[in-house]
Amino acid sequence: MTCAAPAGSSLDAQRETLRNRIQQGLSGAFDLFGILLGDRAGLYKTLATRPPMTPAQLAAATATDPARVRAWLDQQTEARFVVAEPGGRYTIDAAAAEILADPDSLRFLAPLPQRFFGAALMALAEGAGVPNPSEGHARMGRAAFLGRLSQEWIPAMPGLRERLSAPGARAVDFGCGAGWAAIGLALGFPGLSVDGFDLHAGAVETAWANARGYGLTDRVHFHHRDAGDPALTGRYDLALAIECAAESANPAAVLRSMRRVLRGGGMALIAEPAAGWERAGWRMLGAGGEVDLPAAAREAGFREVRELSGWMDGFDVLLLA
Repeated sequence: MTCAAPAGSSLDAQRETLRNRIQQGLSGAFDLFGILLGDRAGLYKTLATRPPMTPAQLAAATATDPARVRAWLDQQTEARFVVAEPGGRYTIDAAAAEILADPDSLRFLAPLPQRFFGAALMALAEGAGVPNPSEGHARMGRAAFLGRLSQEWIPAMPGLRERLSAPGARAVDFGCGAGWAAIGLALGFPGLSVDGFDLHAGAVETAWANARGYGLTDRVHFHHRDAGDPALTGRYDLALAIECAAESANPAAVLRSMRRVLRGGGMALIAEPAAGWERAGWRMLGAGGEVDLPAAAREAGFREVRELSGWMDGFDVLLLA
């Protein structure tokens, strides 16, 4: 049964407001899907590294369908991500090239749609033929982990740079993903050995490939196993868990494992996004209910628990010793 409302009623205004919101959201969705396509098909990278191209030239260079590339260019031009030049050629300007085509830039945002749309699509399609959100997540952090982790963030922690520079120093990355944090540590500390652990076999394979690309497989090793293995007790000077604890079913167990693997005087670092639905402050939901992470760290045996806000861009940090 449909109830009619008088013309000019508040219901009409609500309908119009909702229609406008949906239309605005649809426009934004087209932009994000366009970014996803441009990133995954290599369209942005090609436009950024070659002279202005026709749609046919861009399609040939990227082995994509010319008609679909033309439609993509029309949408991207309307969104002002791509610039149309005389003669039916297209390019991207320096700002767009950095944000959409340069994975070494800290401003690189092209993987963002993959990270979020990929997760939704995988939930619907069980991962069949859709972008992997974990890959997008890793690509977003790559530039920061390769550069700023060892050049800015670690040196800001009292005594840690000296410890990681000492002969025989070792570090471990819990939930290493694609391995960029482990690789960044090894690049910043030439004598450091780093192990990365992850329960996802695909992530470990990707991490090994990334380490080979930097010639670091002699000092950086990745393992498809649980880092809570008692055999790892007392091996490391630094234990990292970046965007790992909040996603764990048992954050308190992660802390106990981090404490166990450290040598005397070793330090642990937990970093989580400063704003996110996963947690409120440092209280997180684990398998046994809500967990207060600083309190759980003390229970795990850490004597010093420091909460650092704004230390890593976009992250809150627990420094444990």
